[in-house]
Amino acid sequence: MKNILLLFGLASPFLFGQTFNVLEGPELFAPGIVSVASSEVKITFSRDGNLVIWGTVGRENGPGGLDIWQASRSDSGWGDPLPVSFNSPENDFDPGFSADGKHLYFFSNRPGGYGGDDLYVVSFDPESGDFGEPVNLGARINTAGDEWGPT
Repeated sequence: MKNILLLFGLASPFLFGQTFNVLEGPELFAPGIVSVASSEVKITFSRDGNLVIWGTVGRENGPGGLDIWQASRSDSGWGDPLPVSFNSPENDFDPGFSADGKHLYFFSNRPGGYGGDDLYVVSFDPESGDFGEPVNLGARINTAGDEWGPT
């Protein structure tokens, strides 16, 4: 990333400037934490930007084939990745925070659903960082088929 300083003036001896950060090209996000050899997709951030959640395919030490993982940020950078507390042995995937940051939507084929993959929501407490228990969005949303991409 490089900084660019732009100077502005309107027929005046006074100039004012604004510095902008400009990315010079794509960069891997959190190498070794999020960006690893397994397939990492559908990244979402808490409103304060200090929690990142993403879907994984076949990540080592995950509870299922498709899982949801998280990492927290502190002053020293991103912490170790962990599976979220509400993962099941089935597939859990495609996470996305609600606009208010108090809910996380995802799909799962866990038992008790209406068909293949159903949409679920889990509450999130931004203060404690704790998740509640997943709730199926019900028959008005879910069908006997697959529902994906809640965001």
